[in-house]
Amino acid sequence: MTTETTPFALRGGRAGSLARITSLVRWIASGCIFLVFAIAAIVVGWFVPARRMFPFAQWIFRCMLRVSGVRVVPEWRTRLDHDRGYVYIFNHTSFLDHFVLASHVPGFLLGVEKIESRRIPVYGFVTRWWGNIAIDRGNREEAIRYISEAQNVLAKGVSICIAPEGTRSRDGRVGPFKKGAFHMAVEMAAPIAPVSIVGMTDVNPDGRFQLRRGTVRLVFHPVVETIGIADLDALANEVRDRICSAGLSRREADEAV
Repeated sequence: MTTETTPFALRGGRAGSLARITSLVRWIASGCIFLVFAIAAIVVGWFVPARRMFPFAQWIFRCMLRVSGVRVVPEWRTRLDHDRGYVYIFNHTSFLDHFVLASHVPGFLLGVEKIESRRIPVYGFVTRWWGNIAIDRGNREEAIRYISEAQNVLAKGVSICIAPEGTRSRDGRVGPFKKGAFHMAVEMAAPIAPVSIVGMTDVNPDGRFQLRRGTVRLVFHPVVETIGIADLDALANEVRDRICSAGLSRREADEAV
């Protein structure tokens, strides 16, 4: 759902320059709001746990998205328990996806991210304080530790979110899902909450610099229970089907991005 297609369609010239300047202003404005949150985390975080600050964080994330030109419309196809820990599985197209999900998800939410993300200035500090789980995908011992840490988190009624495609989709199609997230959910008998993020490729094409004003649908699908599940391929396909049911197209492994 795109409302500002013309400036970006015209490559070069005044229209293209205006579009780039507008994107830069939106990024700077949202970055300043995130910096306010980071300062609050530094000052208050010594005394107040992240879980208690979550409502404030959600308000901050919504402000960030609005100044970025992104209007998030949640769509509930199920009812979720605020006190239960879920494994949120979502399609991934933009750096903003985690903020979109966290801005509306019920209960406290932690992210699972690459360990390299911890090196990003300010962001890395905030996510460490927040409690996000960082993994080194090339280290088997770290993967085992990550599963153990995730188990402890879910047992406390805290949810975690994972993008099982492994990388951002540039064209908005939902790529094949890696099995790691589903193996973890089955090992912990944790419920999976599939979520579709629809429209992000219109407001943030290629998941990079450009930002357009537009609307993103955040669709929460019925939960998939994992107790007694033995077939990980069938589980991954079921979750992917639910995510795609919100109007998203598939990209198979042998198709070009």
